[in-house]
Parts: sequence; structure tokens; C-alpha cells
Amino acid sequence: MSSSDSHPPCLQSQFKAHEPAPEFPHFGRDALDRNHALYIIIEHLNALGLRDWVPRLTSWLAQYDGLELYAEEEEDQHVCMRQLLLRHRTRIGSPPNESAEQTRCKIVEDIMRLEFVRYRAHWGKDLVADAHSRLWNPLEQSWFNFLQDGNPDDPREGLHIWIMGTLPRTKQEELRAFLLHSAD
Repeated sequence: MSSSDSHPPCLQSQFKAHEPAPEFPHFGRDALDRNHALYIIIEHLNALGLRDWVPRLTSWLAQYDGLELYAEEEEDQHVCMRQLLLRHRTRIGSPPNESAEQTRCKIVEDIMRLEFVRYRAHWGKDLVADAHSRLWNPLEQSWFNFLQDGNPDDPREGLHIWIMGTLPRTKQEELRAFLLHSAD
């Protein structure tokens, strides 16, 4: 897509409840609905000069796919990322007034502060994970694969989900390194 194909970002609140018209021509779909968010994320990355980052960022977001069913509405990973990229896109303008690498680093620092990044879960007997619990690591396993690891019918095992107050420094460093890793 050339830069002339993209349209200006929508500055309407992207967390506000939005009900698109159910009739023709949209049939209930809209550029601000959750199902369309991934396409807007890609559009924002392209406009920010970060086309090469699309595969890494979208594959990382895919690890959280399904978590939105357990999270608060405003913590939906696709909507949060769409909003974050919109802020960066409007901040730096078009064409960008900083290097792509500077933009990428600033975006990663903002990602570290997103609520959904701090979600953790485990399959286990107790609310607090123990040596027998199966922990979810979003850098290694998708949410759906993690859910399949458990047995909700087993009375000795339960799915426990929580949000950390802060992400431990080691987890922050792992996530930052993963997101900033260059494709070779």
C-alpha cells in the first residue's frame, strides 16, 4: 500500500461504545470495531514507517488472542494497541519527524505500560501458583494453547487469572528484547 492509499487516522475515542449501523452498506461492521482493529494496527505501523515490524508485533499480539474474553473491555489487546499507535501517529505527524527506530523504541516503552501485558495465569490447585502449576508465558505460548493445557473438569485444577501491579524487571527486559529484536 502506498502512502497515498492510507487515510487519516480516526480521532474518535476508540474505547467508546460504538454501534455501527446493522443495515447496508456496513452490515454491523465498522473501522472502529474490534474485528477491524488488527487492520488499523497494520495501517498505523505502515504510516509510522514500521512496516518491517508488522510480523513481529502482530505475532506477539496473537499470543494474547482470546484473553480479551477474560479481561476488562478497556484492556483488550487489539484495541489498546490500536489506541497506542494512534497516539504515536498523531504525535509525530505524517511524514514522521523522527527515525523509525526512535518511534519503535517509544512505542515499546508505552507497550510496557499497557494493562493487558501484566495479565498472568496458571492452571493449578490454588490461587497462588506452586511447583505443580502450569504457568502461562505469553512470549512462549499463545493464550489458546495455554487454555488447552488445562482440564477444567478436573476438580483438583483450576484456571487462575490475575493482573500484576507491575511487571517484574526480568519480564520487562524479556518483553522489550523480544519486541525490539530485528529480523535478520
